[in-house]
Amino acid sequence: MPYKLNSVKLYLDNFISTMVVVKGTNIAPQALCEQSSICCWSVSDNEANRLVNNPDREFEFAQHTDFEANPWIQLDFGKVVLYDEILVFNRLPLAERARTLSIEISIDCQGWHCIHICDPDAPPFGGTDGNPLRVLTPGYETRFIRLQLHEPNFFHLVAIEVYRHDS
Repeated sequence: MPYKLNSVKLYLDNFISTMVVVKGTNIAPQALCEQSSICCWSVSDNEANRLVNNPDREFEFAQHTDFEANPWIQLDFGKVVLYDEILVFNRLPLAERARTLSIEISIDCQGWHCIHICDPDAPPFGGTDGNPLRVLTPGYETRFIRLQLHEPNFFHLVAIEVYRHDS
């Protein structure tokens, strides 16, 4: 059955309009977010929540960790939810800092299942340029989603969206 198109969003980067077609309902704003650290570029103690509440992509970065080993960002939905797709909007410029990103899911924050690992030798994924990281996971269940870098670095993104495709 074809998906019903719920929203089409326009993202501007260097005055070039790029369309990203998004199918379904973004459930990410239902999650509480935390990150491994904050730093001098952080805007607040709970800035990780800006990642899931940034529908217009109006920030160069929504959150920023300190330089540390294996920084992470975690979403907690408070209960197990069904979802079909994750979109990660990288910071432009400095997209290469996310080159070792992995995404893991868990229903209990104890056992983790890796659903994506970036190839550190591949070109970095984009963001508001129309090339966010898209991880298709049709019908998966999770309570927690953890994004983590696997090297010492800063970790900063523009947005994270988690979609449940409408039937």
